[in-house]
Amino acid sequence: MDMMGRERGFSLVEMIVAMGVMVLVIASVLQMLSQTQQRFVTTAAQEDPTAAGREALDLMTREIRLSGYPPPSSYPPGVIVAGTNEQYVAIGGGILAANPYAVQFEADIGIPAGCNGTTLQLADYRCTSNSGVVSVINYELQVPTGGNVGGCAGLTVNNALTMPTLMRSQMPKNANGTAVVPVFDPFVNNVMNCNLSLPMFTYCAGPPAAAVAGCPTMTSLPSNLPAPRNTRVVLIRIQTQTQNRDPQTGQFYTVEFFNVAQRVNPDQ
Repeated sequence: MDMMGRERGFSLVEMIVAMGVMVLVIASVLQMLSQTQQRFVTTAAQEDPTAAGREALDLMTREIRLSGYPPPSSYPPGVIVAGTNEQYVAIGGGILAANPYAVQFEADIGIPAGCNGTTLQLADYRCTSNSGVVSVINYELQVPTGGNVGGCAGLTVNNALTMPTLMRSQMPKNANGTAVVPVFDPFVNNVMNCNLSLPMFTYCAGPPAAAVAGCPTMTSLPSNLPAPRNTRVVLIRIQTQTQNRDPQTGQFYTVEFFNVAQRVNPDQ
């Protein structure tokens, strides 16, 4: 008897079932790969603004704490003439201008040798020693063309921008006391504070100035200087948003950073 003649292959039903199972397995694997890729993209998109925001907030806090350094009292008597304290290139004039979305102040934050007169990149800001030259530092939220509407009305329009951006300028103080022209570089991208009508800077002045909502108790930090030089504490709040939507939720990822900068040298 021919045994080969009695062998048979899979039936049509068996083939269909097998192919269906295989399709389900392949679909499950592809779905897992897609979800893994989406999680990676989402995590990367979240980490970028988070890391940049934390580093920016850390630098801003440290620099504002140093505003007004060094004061005239850091020099021997007779070295600094009282009437020219604010013009003297080695004296920090403290906070010069202040509004909810911009601040200007003077401080010796330690400019590296050879960098006077230039705006440094973020990686070069790690300075620990005093330079002997006071810097005029500006932080300012600027918007792209057409972006100065709603809560962003009145902000500086920068045609080079495509999104609201916190800008930074660091220039050496002029020895003759003339105003320094800021040279801004992008510092933090896609800052949403003005769109949300959320102040970036809140200035807490020492008494007898009126208390400001959200500020800590200032009774032990009096100041008789005019505003904004009477600012003793600055509350910093930055709201950033990713440039791309979350691939799973379709929403933008937002993160808020907050810190308190209490000035170390508030008398100038």
